[in-house]
Formats: sequence, C-alpha cells, structure tokens
Amino acid sequence: YPLKFHNKSLKKKFKLVEPYIGLLLRLHYNEQPNKEWLRIAVPLKSMKDSDGIYHLPKLGHALKFFFLETYWSYPDAIFHPHNEFVVKK
Repeated sequence: YPLKFHNKSLKKKFKLVEPYIGLLLRLHYNEQPNKEWLRIAVPLKSMKDSDGIYHLPKLGHALKFFFLETYWSYPDAIFHPHNEFVVKK
C-alpha cells in the first residue's frame, strides 16, 4: 500500500517530504487537534531503523500529549483508508 500511495501522490503532482522536515514538524505543529495522527509521506527508503525496517514519521496528539512516532514503511505495509498523510504541493 505505501508503494501505491507514493505512486498516486506523484501522479497528482504531490511531492514527498524530506525526512528531517517530517521530524521538525513536531516542533512547529502545536495546534494539532486531539486524536489526530498524521503520517508524513517521506521517500520509502529514507528512514531505516536499527531493525532493518524502513519507517515514516507520524505526528500524534492524544491524552493531552504530543507524539512523534515512526510507522513501518515497506511496500506491503497496510494503511487504513482513514489514515491521513502529509505531502508537499
């Protein structure tokens, strides 16, 4: 699914976000609604964890806290239709 998402985004003239910008967004997006989780659409192989799996950053707000997490980003990873992604125009 990530591969399909990336291909669709590029066809619609959206661009992927550089990984460092995805991380910096957490410092600047401080009005995030509660229970919102945003995945940052970074290039598929740009953030490799020590487990050898590629990840993408995910910003969240829940339980009165702001989160910066990562989410698996390999070609067959599953994203649900309600998941929201941040891309560049």
